Amino acid sequence: MTRTMFKSTAVGLILFGIPEMLLVIWAVYTFSGKEINKRDYLLSAFLYLIITVISRYMPVLFGIHTIINIIFLIIISVKIIKLPVNKAISCGLIAISLRAFTELLNILALVNIYNIDLEKTFKNELIKNLYGMPSVFLYGAIILFISIGRKREV
Repeated sequence: MTRTMFKSTAVGLILFGIPEMLLVIWAVYTFSGKEINKRDYLLSAFLYLIITVISRYMPVLFGIHTIINIIFLIIISVKIIKLPVNKAISCGLIAISLRAFTELLNILALVNIYNIDLEKTFKNELIKNLYGMPSVFLYGAIILFISIGRKREV
């Protein structure tokens, strides 16, 4: 199975891609304990978004795009955010794992609570992105909660 079924549209990029990339980079900053540099934050999110979009169009097996994105997230964390390699790896993996977990919770809720047929839903790009938004909000809420908790510790 190739990744072609997951290609983004402009609507998906605006509704889902941009907020998600901003949150992933914020998560890396939060987990690393590093203060956010606005320029580096925005540059990192922009580059990560571009890499994510490009990887979705690559003719690779399902799942390989995620590995590519993680590798580039680590590179961005080292080169732009200036994290040590070991911290960049751990923070990047935690950020992506947490994102996957929130997506899993959202899918489980859609299927088991709301009885949504995902196969039909994923054929409509707008509906797919709207149904995916709760996982983005949950991810953001978790990162915010962790960020506030870390600030209180200091």
